[in-house]
Parts: sequence; C-alpha cells; structure tokens
Amino acid sequence: MTFLRCACMLVVCTALTGAADLLVLKSKQRLPGTITVTADGKVSVETAKGTLSYATGAVDFAQTTFTDPPDAQRAFALLKTKDYAAALPLFQKMEQRFSGLPTVWYERALFGLGLCLVNSATPQQAAPIFEKLLQLFPQTRYKSEANTQLVELQMSGTPGPQLAQSLRALLADPASPDRVRARALQGLAKYYDDQNKPREALEAYTAVLVLHGDQDELQQRAQRRCADLFLQLGRTNEAAFYYQQLIDLYPKTDDAQHAHTQLNHLTARKGD
Repeated sequence: MTFLRCACMLVVCTALTGAADLLVLKSKQRLPGTITVTADGKVSVETAKGTLSYATGAVDFAQTTFTDPPDAQRAFALLKTKDYAAALPLFQKMEQRFSGLPTVWYERALFGLGLCLVNSATPQQAAPIFEKLLQLFPQTRYKSEANTQLVELQMSGTPGPQLAQSLRALLADPASPDRVRARALQGLAKYYDDQNKPREALEAYTAVLVLHGDQDELQQRAQRRCADLFLQLGRTNEAAFYYQQLIDLYPKTDDAQHAHTQLNHLTARKGD
C-alpha cells in the first residue's frame, strides 16, 4: 500500500469519524456517514461502503448525532444583525439538509427560516414554517417567539370570525405565554374595533393594560383606544383619566397631542 493511498484513506476515515453524522441503530450498530430522510420516510445514511436505509423504528435517535452545518454560525450571526435577506438561503439549505430528522439542527433551521420569511416580501410564507416547528418540536425553546409571530401574521391577514376564533383559542390555552396572550388580546381588541363593537373592544384593551403592563410596546395603543372608547360611550371621567395618562406617559407624541385636544374639548364642554 503506497503512502499516497494510505493518506487518502486517512482523510476518508477522518471525514467519516470526525466530521460525519453517526447513525446508531437499536441493534447497537453504529454507522458514520451523512444522514437524511428518503422520500418514503426511511432514514438513510451515506457511508463509505454505500447508502443504507432503515425504518425509523430501527433507529436510536437518542444516541444518533449530527455534525454542525458549515454555515450555521454565519446564518445565526446574520439573523442577529437582522440581515434576513442574506440569512434566508443559508437557512433554506439547512432546512433541506435536516428535513424530517428529529435533530436540534432541524428545529433551529425551521426557526431561522421562519424569521427570515416573516421579514421578507412574502411574510405569510412563514406561517406554515412556524406551525411545523411547533408541531414537530412542541417543547421547542422558540415556542413563545413562534406563537407570537403566528399571532402577528394572523392579525395582518384578513380580519373575520376565523381570526377572532384563533385569538380566543390562544387566550383559552393555559400553555400560552404572557407575551402571546397580550398579543392575542390586542388583536381581539382591534378586531372588535373594526367590527364597531366599542364595549367588547374596550374590555379587551383594558385587559391589555391591567394584565400585561409589562408589554411596553402594546401599552400606548391600548391607552389611546381606552380613552377614545370611553369617550365614545359617554364615560367622560374615565376618558379624561386615560387621556391624562397618555400625556404623562408619552409626552411629545401624536397621541399626547390628541389627548391634549380631547381634554380641552371636555373642559370646554363642562364650562358650557
């Protein structure tokens, strides 16, 4: 055996043992190579001796390991800097590579792909990706963010009874995190607003303020709508209270200017 041939075999062995996936069967057989899922749902491993396929029931996934995808670090760095356009093809490649495999890399690929799509020109394409993530990985570390993104996508879609039903289902689910509940309440409030149901809208907006005061990005809108809806319903004392809240909490904003105008009108009305 020549030195060159020995060197080539050493490179192949290193690739298969040090930089390869490791498929472990329940029979304890260990097969280094590249693991994928075939079209008929079997687990396939491309080894130095050829490609072998096994039923999923024969695989010990708890012991099976996968190599880190080469572009993973760059993909998540781009995600962190919100360069979604550049990250998108990397996550698409990662999702294709690990599709159907119960590995953390498939979980991460679905989340990254969903975030890239939701920030693209076609955000609705992210919905089935986030839904697949939650279906395949129900305890995923990304559960709260995925649910929040789905609520936002639902709210940006066509308003109607189906949207309201979905939002109520999230509120009824005891497993829904606070951030998701807050978003769902805000969405339900907007739905009632659009349906010209001021009492129902007011109840939902008030719940956002009372139950989810830590969700800062939702508070200003809820304060403004509470004030306007109280005024619409003729409850001027409550309206004045919330208008003053807007002025105190969000000075130098358009909402504060609106609140000043409405308070002046209320004061003039009392003077009459």
